Amino acid sequence: TVSNPPPLPPWYRNAVPQVPYDPDINLEGLRATRDGVGLFGRHGGLTACWVLEGVGNGRSVRSATGLHRLVLPEPASQVGPAPSRDFDSAELRLSYSSLVPGYDSFAYACARLSAPARDGTPIPLSLVYRKGGYDPAAGGPLMLYGYGRYGICLEPSFSALRLPLLDRGMCFVIAHVRGGGEMGRGWYEEQGKYLTKKNTFFDFVDCAKYLQESGMTSPAQLAVNGRSAGGLLMGAALNIAPEMSAGAGDGSAPTPDADTLLPA
Repeated sequence: TVSNPPPLPPWYRNAVPQVPYDPDINLEGLRATRDGVGLFGRHGGLTACWVLEGVGNGRSVRSATGLHRLVLPEPASQVGPAPSRDFDSAELRLSYSSLVPGYDSFAYACARLSAPARDGTPIPLSLVYRKGGYDPAAGGPLMLYGYGRYGICLEPSFSALRLPLLDRGMCFVIAHVRGGGEMGRGWYEEQGKYLTKKNTFFDFVDCAKYLQESGMTSPAQLAVNGRSAGGLLMGAALNIAPEMSAGAGDGSAPTPDADTLLPA
């Protein structure tokens, strides 16, 4: 216990907030250069980058004129800061990845959807498919992937492992169910853990139901998959709704007992 904490430094006491608080935005870090400041975080379940305008070139952050969110080329993607050791650079370096292989928007397409859970909570979905191989309006084979544990975010970024599925006409969908951290810490701590852990399982089942009812796939054409702790999700979801899919992939990690399995 600190009974006599040291006084706050003058720069902290005199600090003036430049970015108003927004409960829907989770800021996770920043990068400063000579010509500006880049802020990185999450909004609407996706990573995002904001640029603090009106700073740099000798001007203090107090001169900021506004916060501008960068518009990314794809609706389902991941962005973050890239390594940079040059403070005097006029550029803010970013790391960017998309569900679209090779960013080839002529051959592939990605989208962001929202599925209603049984309690009314919208569950984000990220999907990618090959044009000419899969048609969302006509429906077809679809792989639904989920995790939903430990507050870990499933980012809609590129993976070469999906290419054999996409090039054979299958749509790949990530269900960002509660238990993960995509929609903020409460998505895990308050809505997907301990007594609310069942939301994780129900969300996945409801996402599958939404995709089927919207005509994007059918139980005979739907496969579900979850790896590591996602194996718990597969077991629970298939016991809740065994009719929801024609097949399941389970890459479970061994868990010693129910006391360590259920809380997460």
